[in-house]
Amino acid sequence: PISQQQMMIKIFLLLQAIANGLEHSSSIKWLQIGRRIGGAALAALQIASNNPVLRQDVAWSYSAQEEKEKARESVYEVWDLLNKYYYDTSALRNENFQESRTKYGQGAFNEPEAAGQARAQVVKSLKADKYTRLIDAAQYEAISKYDILGIGLILQPGDDGICRITSPPLPGSSAAKAGLSVDDTIISIDGVDVKGLSSFDYLDIVSKVGGNSINLKLGSGRELTLARKLDAVADPVPTVKISQDGTGYLRLTEFNTRTDRRLGTILSDLIDDKKAKAIVIDLRGNGGGAFQSAIDAASYFLPTGTPVVDIVEQEKDPGSPLRSTFRAKDKQPPNHKIYNFPLELWIDRGSASSSEVFAGALRDNCAAVVAGKQTSFGKGLIQAVLGLIQAEGGLIVTVAQYYTPANKPVQGIGISPDIPLPTTSFFAPISLPESTKVQADFAALSQSCSSPFPMSRTTK
Repeated sequence: PISQQQMMIKIFLLLQAIANGLEHSSSIKWLQIGRRIGGAALAALQIASNNPVLRQDVAWSYSAQEEKEKARESVYEVWDLLNKYYYDTSALRNENFQESRTKYGQGAFNEPEAAGQARAQVVKSLKADKYTRLIDAAQYEAISKYDILGIGLILQPGDDGICRITSPPLPGSSAAKAGLSVDDTIISIDGVDVKGLSSFDYLDIVSKVGGNSINLKLGSGRELTLARKLDAVADPVPTVKISQDGTGYLRLTEFNTRTDRRLGTILSDLIDDKKAKAIVIDLRGNGGGAFQSAIDAASYFLPTGTPVVDIVEQEKDPGSPLRSTFRAKDKQPPNHKIYNFPLELWIDRGSASSSEVFAGALRDNCAAVVAGKQTSFGKGLIQAVLGLIQAEGGLIVTVAQYYTPANKPVQGIGISPDIPLPTTSFFAPISLPESTKVQADFAALSQSCSSPFPMSRTTK
């Protein structure tokens, strides 16, 4: 019969072999399990030795090995996220990127202190657009103001169509406090079955329900009600006024989690209470923000169901990119719809991303005149922010390209103004056009604009 020491050594060899096999898994959860098994293997070897010095060496060896493996896994994680979510599959197929997982993963294993550089090299090898990049922990936390869910979670559907938590919950969020973790599955959001839906659909469900909390049913059967944190975000509309002749003005600086409710309240005040005859929304310098927030904002000015924006995501089958149309949502009192109301949007070169979604939707649907001295920035790509498990910070990945309702691309082109902007400089005192001028421009648009969606000319 073999001795206990020999038995423990055999157990060590078996567990180590299993751990080595699991470290090549594409699942973060299985990678973590592999590391635990590796730890158990070394513990077995430690027990097998009655030599205190050897036990100390084993403990040190395990700590060093764990650091090496974590460094390698942090590189694997970045590569896997890019491979799964980056929208341009032609870039994913390039040889340098395909080889970078193994090349830089091994480099990080050999030199754990250089793991950060190895992760950066993986991103660089993709030759992605300038928006796809790694961010540090402080930047990741700052971006939480665009958390439309308001509970600190990033949700994505898996290949099986099941909704999963794909990044660690934001620190201090209600999801983090509830103990939710990566790879937990979600069956329903606010009572709506989410299997087979896209990440944009998840946001749409929450936006329709609204409220200060979200109800989740997990795959484990657990049901949770999580409080939404929205009001800590900066006011996206810092300036509101109305001229003596009835031109209402508001400056919209960004699209964040407060934009929808804030815009609804201001529009009701200007139109219902102060009897504005025309509205100017100043988007100059508005660099964008949350994609879903732009759809919510546009919904105030368009009939329910009107196309707002089309997005094209990573193709699941070669030659067949996934295309989705997002439409104007219903708005309940007191924040009712005000479509077919004289509306003018001011843009400049600093108006980008979600600002262009908003302006493109209203202009293509003949719902607003666009005024400016130059075209907007031309950012027609949509990013997702993914937290990292094996390293601090996160990864911003371009996940889709968008088109206006008239199927016009925005990337590198921008939104062209219909009329020159009456105010010459962004920094000059605001000189509002007379309400009759806005009304006349809007009437001219109504006559000349050819919307592909007749319902957009419906009146209240």
